Amino acid sequence: MRAVRTGGRGAVVALLAATALLAPAAAVGGYVAGQDLGQSRRPTPLASASSTPSVPPSTSLSSAMPSVSPTPSQRAGVLSDAARALAARATVRLSPPSGSYSGSGSIVSADGLVLTNAHVAQRTAPGLATLYGTETYNQEDPEQLVVSTTEGDGPAAAAYLADVLAVDGYLDLAVLRIVATADGGPLPAGARFPAIPVGSVDSVQKGDDLTVYGFPGLTGGDLLAVTPGAVRTFVPDRRGRVSGDRFDIETTAEFSSGNSGGMALDNEGRLVGVPRATTVQEKGAGIGRFARPVDLAQPLLEAARRGVSYVSPYLTPATGDERGEDLGWAEENSCIAPGSAELDERSEYGVGRVRLSGLTPGEDVLLVLRRGEEVVRAKAIVFEPTENCLGIAIPSAGEGALVRGEYSLQVLVGPDRRPVVVSSVTVTATGD
Repeated sequence: MRAVRTGGRGAVVALLAATALLAPAAAVGGYVAGQDLGQSRRPTPLASASSTPSVPPSTSLSSAMPSVSPTPSQRAGVLSDAARALAARATVRLSPPSGSYSGSGSIVSADGLVLTNAHVAQRTAPGLATLYGTETYNQEDPEQLVVSTTEGDGPAAAAYLADVLAVDGYLDLAVLRIVATADGGPLPAGARFPAIPVGSVDSVQKGDDLTVYGFPGLTGGDLLAVTPGAVRTFVPDRRGRVSGDRFDIETTAEFSSGNSGGMALDNEGRLVGVPRATTVQEKGAGIGRFARPVDLAQPLLEAARRGVSYVSPYLTPATGDERGEDLGWAEENSCIAPGSAELDERSEYGVGRVRLSGLTPGEDVLLVLRRGEEVVRAKAIVFEPTENCLGIAIPSAGEGALVRGEYSLQVLVGPDRRPVVVSSVTVTATGD
Protein backbone atom coordinates (compact mmCIF):
# COMPACT_ATOMS: atom_id res chain seq x y z
CA MET A 1 0.00 0.00 0.00
CA ARG A 2 1.33 3.43 -0.89
CA ALA A 3 1.84 6.15 1.66
CA VAL A 4 -0.63 8.99 1.57
CA ARG A 5 0.44 11.67 -0.86
CA THR A 6 0.19 14.89 1.14
CA GLY A 7 2.77 16.86 -0.81
CA GLY A 8 3.03 17.59 -4.51
CA ARG A 9 5.24 16.79 -7.43
CA GLY A 10 8.56 18.50 -7.84
CA ALA A 11 8.26 22.16 -8.74
CA VAL A 12 7.88 22.69 -12.48
CA VAL A 13 7.07 26.36 -12.83
CA ALA A 14 5.94 29.09 -10.51
CA LEU A 15 2.98 31.32 -11.16
CA LEU A 16 3.07 35.04 -11.06
CA ALA A 17 0.56 36.32 -8.52
CA ALA A 18 2.45 38.01 -5.72
CA THR A 19 1.95 36.62 -2.23
CA ALA A 20 1.57 38.36 1.08
CA LEU A 21 3.57 37.06 4.04
CA LEU A 22 1.67 33.86 4.71
CA ALA A 23 3.09 30.69 6.19
CA PRO A 24 3.38 28.26 3.29
CA ALA A 25 1.28 25.12 3.38
CA ALA A 26 2.95 21.79 3.99
CA ALA A 27 5.06 20.67 1.06
CA VAL A 28 3.56 21.82 -2.16
CA GLY A 29 4.58 21.21 -5.72
CA GLY A 30 4.07 22.81 -9.08
CA TYR A 31 3.68 26.31 -7.78
CA VAL A 32 6.66 27.44 -5.70
CA ALA A 33 5.59 27.33 -2.06
CA GLY A 34 4.89 30.59 -0.28
CA GLN A 35 5.55 32.86 -3.19
CA ASP A 36 4.10 32.99 -6.68
CA LEU A 37 0.63 31.78 -7.62
CA GLY A 38 -0.71 34.18 -5.05
CA GLN A 39 -1.49 32.01 -2.08
CA SER A 40 -4.84 33.09 -0.88
CA ARG A 41 -5.66 29.48 -0.53
CA ARG A 42 -9.31 29.16 -1.12
CA PRO A 43 -11.03 26.39 -3.12
CA THR A 44 -13.38 26.77 -6.01
CA PRO A 45 -17.01 27.35 -5.09
CA LEU A 46 -18.38 23.88 -4.38
CA ALA A 47 -21.28 24.02 -6.78
CA SER A 48 -22.40 21.60 -9.46
CA ALA A 49 -21.83 22.44 -13.10
CA SER A 50 -24.34 24.82 -14.61
CA SER A 51 -26.81 23.54 -17.15
CA THR A 52 -26.45 26.75 -19.13
CA PRO A 53 -24.89 26.06 -22.54
CA SER A 54 -21.19 26.75 -22.86
CA VAL A 55 -19.45 28.61 -25.64
CA PRO A 56 -17.36 26.45 -28.00
CA PRO A 57 -13.70 27.29 -28.57
CA SER A 58 -14.37 28.35 -32.16
CA THR A 59 -16.60 31.28 -31.18
CA SER A 60 -15.49 34.54 -32.79
CA LEU A 61 -15.16 37.70 -30.74
CA SER A 62 -14.42 40.09 -33.55
CA SER A 63 -17.82 41.76 -33.33
CA ALA A 64 -17.36 42.38 -29.62
CA MET A 65 -13.91 43.95 -29.71
CA PRO A 66 -13.40 47.70 -29.26
CA SER A 67 -13.33 49.43 -32.63
CA VAL A 68 -10.94 52.27 -31.72
CA SER A 69 -7.20 51.61 -31.34
CA PRO A 70 -4.46 53.92 -30.09
CA THR A 71 -2.42 55.77 -32.69
CA PRO A 72 0.36 53.41 -33.87
CA SER A 73 3.92 54.31 -33.03
CA GLN A 74 5.98 55.89 -35.78
CA ARG A 75 9.12 54.15 -34.51
CA ALA A 76 9.44 50.37 -34.12
CA GLY A 77 9.78 49.18 -30.55
CA VAL A 78 8.14 52.20 -28.95
CA LEU A 79 4.46 52.52 -28.06
CA SER A 80 2.85 55.83 -28.89
CA ASP A 81 2.08 58.22 -26.06
CA ALA A 82 -1.63 57.50 -26.48
CA ALA A 83 -1.05 53.73 -26.33
CA ARG A 84 1.09 54.01 -23.21
CA ALA A 85 -1.46 56.21 -21.46
CA LEU A 86 -4.32 53.85 -22.27
CA ALA A 87 -2.33 50.76 -21.23
CA ALA A 88 -1.50 52.33 -17.87
CA ARG A 89 -5.16 53.11 -17.19
CA ALA A 90 -6.43 49.73 -18.40
CA THR A 91 -3.93 47.65 -16.39
CA VAL A 92 -5.38 46.83 -12.96
CA ARG A 93 -4.17 45.16 -9.81
CA LEU A 94 -6.34 42.25 -8.58
CA SER A 95 -6.49 40.84 -5.06
CA PRO A 96 -8.95 39.09 -2.75
CA PRO A 97 -10.56 41.21 -0.02
CA SER A 98 -8.16 39.57 2.45
CA GLY A 99 -5.23 41.02 0.53
CA SER A 100 -3.33 37.76 0.89
CA TYR A 101 -2.06 37.79 -2.68
CA SER A 102 -2.21 39.97 -5.77
CA GLY A 103 -2.07 39.67 -9.52
CA SER A 104 -2.75 41.82 -12.54
CA GLY A 105 -5.51 42.17 -15.11
CA SER A 106 -6.49 44.07 -18.24
CA ILE A 107 -9.76 45.92 -18.74
CA VAL A 108 -10.80 44.78 -22.22
CA SER A 109 -14.26 46.33 -22.63
CA ALA A 110 -15.76 49.69 -21.77
CA ASP A 111 -18.50 47.93 -19.78
CA GLY A 112 -15.97 46.48 -17.36
CA LEU A 113 -14.78 43.06 -18.49
CA VAL A 114 -11.34 42.20 -17.09
CA LEU A 115 -9.06 39.51 -18.49
CA THR A 116 -6.59 37.79 -16.16
CA ASN A 117 -5.13 34.39 -15.29
CA ALA A 118 -7.18 31.58 -13.80
CA HIS A 119 -4.66 31.22 -10.99
CA VAL A 120 -5.35 34.83 -10.00
CA ALA A 121 -9.15 34.53 -10.14
CA GLN A 122 -9.80 30.95 -9.00
CA ARG A 123 -6.70 29.18 -7.83
CA THR A 124 -8.11 25.67 -7.60
CA ALA A 125 -9.84 25.80 -11.00
CA PRO A 126 -9.98 22.45 -12.81
CA GLY A 127 -7.06 22.21 -15.22
CA LEU A 128 -4.53 24.27 -13.25
CA ALA A 129 -3.04 21.23 -11.56
CA THR A 130 -2.53 19.67 -15.00
CA LEU A 131 -0.44 22.67 -16.00
CA TYR A 132 1.46 23.35 -12.81
CA GLY A 133 1.20 20.33 -10.48
CA THR A 134 -0.31 19.79 -7.04
CA GLU A 135 -0.85 22.83 -4.84
CA THR A 136 -2.30 23.35 -1.37
CA TYR A 137 -4.07 26.52 -0.20
CA ASN A 138 -5.05 27.74 3.23
CA GLN A 139 -8.07 29.82 2.21
CA GLU A 140 -11.02 29.56 -0.14
CA ASP A 141 -11.14 31.25 -3.52
CA PRO A 142 -12.66 34.71 -3.03
CA GLU A 143 -16.18 35.29 -4.30
CA GLN A 144 -15.08 38.68 -5.62
CA LEU A 145 -11.76 40.33 -6.38
CA VAL A 146 -10.74 43.87 -5.52
CA VAL A 147 -9.80 45.88 -8.62
CA SER A 148 -7.20 48.57 -7.93
CA THR A 149 -6.26 51.27 -10.41
CA THR A 150 -3.46 53.79 -10.58
CA GLU A 151 -2.94 57.31 -11.86
CA GLY A 152 0.49 58.50 -12.89
CA ASP A 153 3.33 56.96 -10.92
CA GLY A 154 1.41 56.53 -7.67
CA PRO A 155 0.49 53.22 -6.04
CA ALA A 156 -2.66 51.38 -7.09
CA ALA A 157 -5.71 52.09 -4.93
CA ALA A 158 -8.80 49.94 -4.50
CA ALA A 159 -11.51 51.22 -6.83
CA TYR A 160 -13.94 48.41 -7.70
CA LEU A 161 -15.14 44.88 -6.99
CA ALA A 162 -15.38 42.29 -9.75
CA ASP A 163 -17.22 38.98 -10.10
CA VAL A 164 -15.61 35.93 -11.73
CA LEU A 165 -17.60 35.02 -14.86
CA ALA A 166 -15.55 32.48 -16.83
CA VAL A 167 -12.49 30.39 -15.96
CA ASP A 168 -10.39 27.91 -17.93
CA GLY A 169 -7.73 26.35 -15.71
CA TYR A 170 -6.03 24.49 -18.55
CA LEU A 171 -5.56 27.75 -20.45
CA ASP A 172 -4.89 29.61 -17.19
CA LEU A 173 -7.28 32.35 -18.29
CA ALA A 174 -10.27 33.98 -16.58
CA VAL A 175 -12.72 36.80 -17.22
CA LEU A 176 -14.18 39.05 -14.52
CA ARG A 177 -16.72 41.85 -14.62
CA ILE A 178 -16.54 45.03 -12.55
CA VAL A 179 -19.84 45.16 -10.66
CA ALA A 180 -19.46 47.59 -7.75
CA THR A 181 -17.28 50.23 -6.17
CA ALA A 182 -14.59 49.08 -3.76
CA ASP A 183 -16.89 49.63 -0.77
CA GLY A 184 -19.65 47.55 -2.36
CA GLY A 185 -21.69 50.48 -3.59
CA PRO A 186 -23.36 50.66 -7.00
CA LEU A 187 -21.41 51.82 -10.02
CA PRO A 188 -22.32 55.26 -11.40
CA ALA A 189 -25.08 55.14 -13.99
CA GLY A 190 -23.60 54.50 -17.42
CA ALA A 191 -20.14 53.85 -16.01
CA ARG A 192 -17.52 53.31 -18.72
CA PHE A 193 -13.98 52.05 -18.28
CA PRO A 194 -10.71 52.57 -20.19
CA ALA A 195 -10.36 49.41 -22.30
CA ILE A 196 -7.28 48.14 -24.08
CA PRO A 197 -7.94 46.98 -27.67
CA VAL A 198 -7.73 43.21 -28.05
CA GLY A 199 -5.54 42.09 -30.93
CA SER A 200 -4.27 38.68 -32.03
CA VAL A 201 -1.09 36.68 -31.62
CA ASP A 202 -1.10 36.45 -35.41
CA SER A 203 -0.08 40.12 -35.54
CA VAL A 204 3.39 39.36 -34.15
CA GLN A 205 6.26 37.22 -35.35
CA LYS A 206 9.55 36.10 -33.81
CA GLY A 207 11.67 39.12 -33.06
CA ASP A 208 8.73 41.56 -32.92
CA ASP A 209 8.46 43.87 -29.93
CA LEU A 210 6.22 43.14 -26.94
CA THR A 211 5.70 45.44 -23.97
CA VAL A 212 4.54 43.91 -20.68
CA TYR A 213 2.40 45.84 -18.18
CA GLY A 214 1.55 44.64 -14.66
CA PHE A 215 2.00 45.01 -10.92
CA PRO A 216 4.98 42.86 -9.94
CA GLY A 217 5.35 41.71 -6.36
CA LEU A 218 9.01 42.72 -6.35
CA THR A 219 7.82 46.34 -6.24
CA GLY A 220 5.37 45.57 -3.43
CA GLY A 221 2.61 44.69 -5.85
CA ASP A 222 1.03 48.15 -5.99
CA LEU A 223 3.26 49.98 -8.47
CA LEU A 224 2.71 49.62 -12.20
CA ALA A 225 5.77 48.31 -14.05
CA VAL A 226 6.43 48.44 -17.79
CA THR A 227 8.88 45.92 -19.25
CA PRO A 228 10.02 46.07 -22.88
CA GLY A 229 10.91 42.91 -24.75
CA ALA A 230 10.38 40.90 -27.90
CA VAL A 231 8.94 37.60 -29.08
CA ARG A 232 11.62 34.93 -28.69
CA THR A 233 9.53 32.04 -30.03
CA PHE A 234 6.12 30.37 -29.96
CA VAL A 235 5.47 27.14 -28.06
CA PRO A 236 2.81 24.54 -28.95
CA ASP A 237 0.75 22.66 -26.37
CA ARG A 238 2.98 19.72 -25.45
CA ARG A 239 -0.07 17.72 -24.34
CA GLY A 240 -1.79 18.24 -27.68
CA ARG A 241 -5.09 19.45 -26.26
CA VAL A 242 -4.94 22.86 -27.92
CA SER A 243 -4.27 22.83 -31.65
CA GLY A 244 -1.84 25.11 -33.46
CA ASP A 245 1.73 26.08 -32.71
CA ARG A 246 1.03 29.16 -30.56
CA PHE A 247 -0.12 27.90 -27.18
CA ASP A 248 2.46 30.11 -25.48
CA ILE A 249 4.46 33.17 -26.42
CA GLU A 250 8.01 33.06 -25.06
CA THR A 251 9.33 36.58 -24.66
CA THR A 252 12.65 38.23 -23.86
CA ALA A 253 10.81 40.47 -21.38
CA GLU A 254 11.44 39.27 -17.83
CA PHE A 255 8.53 39.92 -15.51
CA SER A 256 8.03 38.79 -11.93
CA SER A 257 5.51 37.69 -9.33
CA GLY A 258 2.36 39.79 -9.47
CA ASN A 259 2.49 40.27 -13.26
CA SER A 260 0.16 37.28 -13.67
CA GLY A 261 -2.84 38.27 -15.76
CA GLY A 262 -1.38 41.54 -17.00
CA MET A 263 -0.85 42.54 -20.61
CA ALA A 264 1.67 41.94 -23.37
CA LEU A 265 1.16 44.56 -26.10
CA ASP A 266 2.27 44.79 -29.70
CA ASN A 267 3.61 48.07 -31.06
CA GLU A 268 0.14 49.33 -31.89
CA GLY A 269 -0.91 49.00 -28.27
CA ARG A 270 -3.08 45.92 -28.80
CA LEU A 271 -3.30 43.14 -26.23
CA VAL A 272 -1.81 39.99 -27.76
CA GLY A 273 -0.78 37.97 -24.71
CA VAL A 274 -1.43 37.42 -21.00
CA PRO A 275 1.71 36.88 -18.84
CA ARG A 276 1.27 33.70 -16.88
CA ALA A 277 4.24 31.68 -15.58
CA THR A 278 7.81 31.86 -14.37
CA THR A 279 10.64 29.75 -15.65
CA VAL A 280 13.57 30.52 -13.37
CA GLN A 281 14.15 31.49 -9.77
CA GLU A 282 16.44 34.38 -8.94
CA LYS A 283 17.03 35.39 -5.32
CA GLY A 284 13.84 33.61 -4.27
CA ALA A 285 11.67 35.30 -6.88
CA GLY A 286 10.18 33.86 -10.05
CA ILE A 287 11.19 35.45 -13.35
CA GLY A 288 8.61 34.94 -16.07
CA ARG A 289 8.93 34.89 -19.82
CA PHE A 290 5.70 33.24 -21.03
CA ALA A 291 2.38 34.74 -22.07
CA ARG A 292 -0.79 33.02 -23.19
CA PRO A 293 -2.06 34.26 -26.58
CA VAL A 294 -5.15 36.41 -26.12
CA ASP A 295 -6.85 34.56 -28.97
CA LEU A 296 -7.45 31.61 -26.63
CA ALA A 297 -9.46 33.87 -24.31
CA GLN A 298 -12.05 34.74 -26.95
CA PRO A 299 -14.56 31.99 -26.01
CA LEU A 300 -14.36 33.04 -22.33
CA LEU A 301 -14.92 36.70 -23.22
CA GLU A 302 -17.84 35.81 -25.46
CA ALA A 303 -19.43 33.67 -22.73
CA ALA A 304 -19.06 36.55 -20.28
CA ARG A 305 -20.62 38.99 -22.73
CA ARG A 306 -23.56 36.69 -23.41
CA GLY A 307 -24.09 35.81 -19.76
CA VAL A 308 -23.74 32.05 -20.33
CA SER A 309 -21.51 29.58 -18.57
CA TYR A 310 -18.16 28.58 -19.98
CA VAL A 311 -16.99 24.97 -19.76
CA SER A 312 -13.42 24.24 -20.79
CA PRO A 313 -13.18 21.75 -23.66
CA TYR A 314 -9.62 20.88 -22.64
CA LEU A 315 -10.24 19.07 -19.35
CA THR A 316 -10.07 15.31 -18.81
CA PRO A 317 -13.72 14.19 -18.77
CA ALA A 318 -15.30 12.37 -15.84
CA THR A 319 -16.22 8.71 -16.19
CA GLY A 320 -19.40 8.86 -14.11
CA ASP A 321 -18.12 5.85 -12.16
CA GLU A 322 -15.93 7.74 -9.69
CA ARG A 323 -16.02 6.38 -6.15
CA GLY A 324 -14.32 7.28 -2.89
CA GLU A 325 -13.58 5.19 0.21
CA ASP A 326 -13.10 6.81 3.61
CA LEU A 327 -9.97 5.36 5.27
CA GLY A 328 -10.38 7.43 8.43
CA TRP A 329 -7.89 9.70 10.18
CA ALA A 330 -4.45 8.84 11.49
CA GLU A 331 -1.45 10.42 13.19
CA GLU A 332 0.89 9.14 10.51
CA ASN A 333 1.27 9.61 6.78
CA SER A 334 0.25 6.12 5.70
CA CYS A 335 -2.73 4.45 4.09
CA ILE A 336 -2.32 1.35 6.26
CA ALA A 337 -2.42 3.15 9.62
CA PRO A 338 -5.58 2.39 11.65
CA GLY A 339 -8.36 4.88 11.03
CA SER A 340 -9.93 6.91 13.82
CA ALA A 341 -12.79 9.35 14.22
CA GLU A 342 -11.01 11.18 17.03
CA LEU A 343 -7.62 12.78 17.64
CA ASP A 344 -6.49 15.06 20.43
CA GLU A 345 -4.49 18.25 20.53
CA ARG A 346 -1.34 16.41 21.61
CA SER A 347 -1.15 14.80 18.18
CA GLU A 348 1.71 16.09 16.05
CA TYR A 349 -0.05 15.06 12.87
CA GLY A 350 -3.60 14.38 11.77
CA VAL A 351 -4.28 13.16 8.23
CA GLY A 352 -7.57 12.31 6.56
CA ARG A 353 -7.13 9.51 4.01
CA VAL A 354 -9.32 8.42 1.11
CA ARG A 355 -8.99 5.86 -1.66
CA LEU A 356 -10.38 6.70 -5.11
CA SER A 357 -11.49 4.42 -7.93
CA GLY A 358 -13.21 4.69 -11.28
CA LEU A 359 -11.40 7.87 -12.36
CA THR A 360 -9.76 8.62 -15.68
CA PRO A 361 -6.00 9.17 -15.45
CA GLY A 362 -5.46 12.93 -15.51
CA GLU A 363 -8.87 13.73 -14.01
CA ASP A 364 -9.05 16.67 -11.61
CA VAL A 365 -9.43 16.02 -7.88
CA LEU A 366 -9.99 18.60 -5.15
CA LEU A 367 -9.63 17.79 -1.44
CA VAL A 368 -11.31 20.34 0.85
CA LEU A 369 -10.65 20.35 4.59
CA ARG A 370 -13.06 22.30 6.80
CA ARG A 371 -13.05 23.15 10.50
CA GLY A 372 -16.72 23.65 11.16
CA GLU A 373 -17.89 25.69 8.16
CA GLU A 374 -14.53 27.36 7.49
CA VAL A 375 -12.26 26.02 4.77
CA VAL A 376 -8.79 25.71 6.30
CA ARG A 377 -7.04 23.81 3.52
CA ALA A 378 -7.71 22.76 -0.07
CA LYS A 379 -5.53 20.66 -2.33
CA ALA A 380 -5.87 20.43 -6.11
CA ILE A 381 -4.28 17.41 -7.79
CA VAL A 382 -4.37 15.36 -10.98
CA PHE A 383 -5.44 11.75 -10.48
CA GLU A 384 -3.03 8.94 -11.31
CA PRO A 385 -4.01 5.28 -10.79
CA THR A 386 -0.73 4.58 -8.98
CA GLU A 387 -1.58 7.31 -6.47
CA ASN A 388 -5.17 6.47 -5.64
CA CYS A 389 -4.68 6.83 -1.89
CA LEU A 390 -4.75 10.54 -1.09
CA GLY A 391 -4.67 12.59 2.08
CA ILE A 392 -4.72 16.04 3.54
CA ALA A 393 -3.29 17.13 6.89
CA ILE A 394 -4.88 19.26 9.59
CA PRO A 395 -2.81 22.44 10.00
CA SER A 396 -0.84 22.49 13.23
CA ALA A 397 -0.98 25.44 15.61
CA GLY A 398 2.62 24.81 16.59
CA GLU A 399 5.07 22.12 17.52
CA GLY A 400 3.11 19.01 18.41
CA ALA A 401 -0.31 20.63 18.70
CA LEU A 402 -3.41 20.36 16.54
CA VAL A 403 -6.16 22.94 16.74
CA ARG A 404 -9.24 21.57 18.47
CA GLY A 405 -12.49 21.36 16.54
CA GLU A 406 -14.75 19.34 14.26
CA TYR A 407 -13.06 18.66 10.91
CA SER A 408 -14.44 17.28 7.67
CA LEU A 409 -12.72 16.27 4.45
CA GLN A 410 -14.68 16.44 1.20
CA VAL A 411 -13.33 15.01 -2.05
CA LEU A 412 -14.61 16.37 -5.36
CA VAL A 413 -13.71 14.92 -8.76
CA GLY A 414 -13.92 15.73 -12.44
CA PRO A 415 -14.43 19.00 -14.32
CA ASP A 416 -17.72 19.60 -12.48
CA ARG A 417 -16.23 18.90 -9.02
CA ARG A 418 -18.68 16.12 -8.17
CA PRO A 419 -18.45 15.08 -4.47
CA VAL A 420 -17.61 11.39 -3.97
CA VAL A 421 -16.70 11.02 -0.29
CA VAL A 422 -16.78 12.91 3.02
CA SER A 423 -14.77 11.99 6.11
CA SER A 424 -15.01 13.57 9.58
CA VAL A 425 -12.88 13.71 12.73
CA THR A 426 -12.94 15.49 16.08
CA VAL A 427 -9.77 16.94 17.60
CA THR A 428 -10.42 17.00 21.35
CA ALA A 429 -8.69 18.73 24.21
CA THR A 430 -5.95 16.81 26.01
CA GLY A 431 -7.50 14.38 28.45
CA ASP A 432 -11.03 14.54 26.98
